[in-house]
Amino acid sequence: MCSFLITNLTLKDIKYINYKLSLRGPDSTNIKIINGITFIHNLLSITGNKINQPFENHDNTIVVLFNGEIYNYNFYEKLFNKTYQTDGECLIDLYNNYGETFTQKIDGEFSIVLFDFVKNKIIVSSDIFATKPMYMAFNDGKFAISTYKYALEELGLKDIYKLQANTILSIDLITHKFNYLGEVYTFKLNQHKSTFNDFNKAIENAIRKMTQNLRKKVFITLSSGYDSGSIACLLNKLNIDFMSLSLKHGEDLSILQSRIQKLKNNNKIIYKSYIDDIDQRTKTMIKVDLLGKIDKFNSFLDKDNNKPYNILNDDALTGFAYLFKKAKELDKNNLIHLSGQGADEIFSDYGFNGIKIKSHSCFGGKFPQNLRDIFPWHSFYKGTQECFINKEEHVAGCYGIENRYPFLDREVVQEFLYLSPVLKNKYYKAPLYQILKNNKFPFSLNEKKGFSV
Repeated sequence: MCSFLITNLTLKDIKYINYKLSLRGPDSTNIKIINGITFIHNLLSITGNKINQPFENHDNTIVVLFNGEIYNYNFYEKLFNKTYQTDGECLIDLYNNYGETFTQKIDGEFSIVLFDFVKNKIIVSSDIFATKPMYMAFNDGKFAISTYKYALEELGLKDIYKLQANTILSIDLITHKFNYLGEVYTFKLNQHKSTFNDFNKAIENAIRKMTQNLRKKVFITLSSGYDSGSIACLLNKLNIDFMSLSLKHGEDLSILQSRIQKLKNNNKIIYKSYIDDIDQRTKTMIKVDLLGKIDKFNSFLDKDNNKPYNILNDDALTGFAYLFKKAKELDKNNLIHLSGQGADEIFSDYGFNGIKIKSHSCFGGKFPQNLRDIFPWHSFYKGTQECFINKEEHVAGCYGIENRYPFLDREVVQEFLYLSPVLKNKYYKAPLYQILKNNKFPFSLNEKKGFSV
């Protein structure tokens, strides 16, 4: 996880405007001016060698900044007969070989900005679910592109646009005209698979690739529910070392205790009590808010609710941030968090058999015979999906931790969509239910758990 700011404006106080951005990338900050444009990149080095961005071709006519992780860069080392010191070094080669929609060739979690000064174009792309944020503003010849919205506001720019999920855009560097180039990935909606076998292979592959070739350590925030429980279960099954942290408050302690007994000896769960100390809670909120620099995020939990989602009002924020803080205190190398985000939005729609568990459920979790009747439902890309990813990215960013999202892996989501309606509707969160059941891993049946304090 990194961060960046790109602008043609003159920056008077780079340290001030880059303060919150730099927390996402504490390993180094690199500032470079190319063709009158300032490129600032803050690096969190997880994979490969510690290489500063931007990446440039030999004559500086192509310049790239990116935030996130590219899991299939080794494939392009073999294809292009090159050795990359880090994952992002494949990006210019991908652009040169596949053109403006090159991000369709990437398996990863990313936000990418590429400048082609010969063609006077900017290519911007999110990943499929926009897990790594990007904001842009183009005002009367002035522009800026950044990981966080606040940086653009500090520059006095208006009409700020958040790059949407699964989107590739081309922007004319002279006229600033936008051109939509397409999706990063187009999901297939035929529901033809009658077993969970391929889904199980996909989720195991996702967890493997998100935990390999790391110089830092993996941890999870573990509840007594399905999502983090399934991740813990599979990490355990695959013999991947990790640390788990749990809050007692609101959880089924007997389930958590049983999970301790199932985990391998090299794994451990650290219990922390309900945060009832008002000073501790206030300090946590201030840390996340960063003295008012948190993005004022204009999105909604459901399409019929006109009240914007506010990260600081989220019940789970304090507990989530507290666990991230403790993860770093326990081991400074706890820098990769495997998140359970996306399971509620995709596998259950916050409901089961037509009954809504949450008011923002779109169809009560009962999947129809024709998936095209509902796809994409509001929270598949937007709604709680967009809001809660934004929350997790802000919290993780405050502590210099990288979130990775196994349930939002493209093959995992695709294999879920392929499942027949009978399988999708068989149990609450059916694909996770069968993982937990088949591996005899304890969980609270039909309950939605979290980290609310």
